[in-house]
Amino acid sequence: MNLQKTKATSEGSSPPLVSLFRELISSFNGMLRGEVELAKAELKTGATAFRRDMFRFMSFSALAAAGLLPLMAFLVLGLGHLLGDNYLWSSLIIAVLSIAIGLGVSYHAYRRATREDLQLPRTLHSVEERLDSLNKRLNELAETTKRSTA
Repeated sequence: MNLQKTKATSEGSSPPLVSLFRELISSFNGMLRGEVELAKAELKTGATAFRRDMFRFMSFSALAAAGLLPLMAFLVLGLGHLLGDNYLWSSLIIAVLSIAIGLGVSYHAYRRATREDLQLPRTLHSVEERLDSLNKRLNELAETTKRSTA
């Protein structure tokens, strides 16, 4: 008699657990699909912005490069004249300054691009929220299972 009562109790509590498992699996599948779609959208948006920024960078870099040669000649000649017609030293000073400034700005731009671009912040935030929700459901399932076995 006691065995039949336990069997009936476990069968009675089984459908809610099965439906809870199904709901949990369905929720997890929905979360994965949603996150993949969000990541695709963010990557597309990020890639478009990156492409636009790179086009601007290349265009204005070419324009700046065209103006740098005459400016460098002016600086070398002007500094050479100030140094008592010593154009060798003036060209070396201008070259070292130009390289130092160029490397500094390039390094800063590289660090910014690798630190900020394509990190998918909305996707990461959404995944964290959904994982918290799934964790709560798993805790509920654990509590329900404990209560049904107790």
